[in-house]
Amino acid sequence: MHHGLHEKQISNVFRWLLEEDGTHGFGSGFTEIFIEQINAARAGSEPLPASGYVVRQEVNTATSAMGADIADLVLDGADSRIVVENYFTSDGHGHVFHGYRSYSERLGKRGEVVLLCRDRDASLQTDG
Repeated sequence: MHHGLHEKQISNVFRWLLEEDGTHGFGSGFTEIFIEQINAARAGSEPLPASGYVVRQEVNTATSAMGADIADLVLDGADSRIVVENYFTSDGHGHVFHGYRSYSERLGKRGEVVLLCRDRDASLQTDG
């Protein structure tokens, strides 16, 4: 997209695209495509709703067991929550998957954690 390579810049663009009332004029179209991809990876699980999310950025996902962490984006729905982290490469950068998973499922919500990255190297993903 050439909007910049820093994760904050990429988060700004994704947040804008995921906001159903965004100035882009797509309505829920981008969100529906994004959720469709998530649901495809969740085969065998109840699908997440295709729309109806509030999008927040730079969300503190701290839990007593996992400590403080900041998620790049969080999509909050009535009964579901999606935590999104974005990196240039898939090494995790010290973030803890299990903490994000716990946060996504708080208050009984169906949760999912999504890693957006340009380059994927599974050998670098050593902590979930």
